[in-house]
Amino acid sequence: MTKEQEEKYLNEHLTYEIDMLGFSHQMLFQVAQEIGKFSPSNSQISVFTPDDVVSAFFRRNIFIEAFILHARCLVEFFYHDRKKHPDDARAGDFIRDKDWSKVRSELDGPLLKLMGRSGKEIAHLTYSRIDGIEPEKAWDDPNILKELIITIDKFIDAIGQKSSNLKELYAAIKRLKAS
Repeated sequence: MTKEQEEKYLNEHLTYEIDMLGFSHQMLFQVAQEIGKFSPSNSQISVFTPDDVVSAFFRRNIFIEAFILHARCLVEFFYHDRKKHPDDARAGDFIRDKDWSKVRSELDGPLLKLMGRSGKEIAHLTYSRIDGIEPEKAWDDPNILKELIITIDKFIDAIGQKSSNLKELYAAIKRLKAS
């Protein structure tokens, strides 16, 4: 790829993944606040119908799944060096003068857990899914987001392009940090 093709790819596709991660995280937060209104301690609880409660929980799951899907996509881009398919994009494809695997952090903590759980609980119907309700099934979305922001910042430093041609990507990163 030429530098222009790389910039176009990053501006369109990496920007999309970052924006979707941030938006789904914002929506997840909003739905969590809405679900909090269904607490028995809320004096207005009687105005909610069972359909309101069910709808909020389904919307929460939609945004959890969207957040996890886009987080998983970004983890694969930043942390998987080997490609399953020749057209898979990897962060190392865009770095010329450094070994990306030595620049980025190790895949551990919430991102490693995300990769294991997302395959078993989101991407595939398995017997390994966690039964029950919160807190056993809770996703560590704040720390997943935090770790991905750190990784994205390292990637931007590693590609060494403080180019105005990447303005869409830089704007997406700014939006993500504000989410």
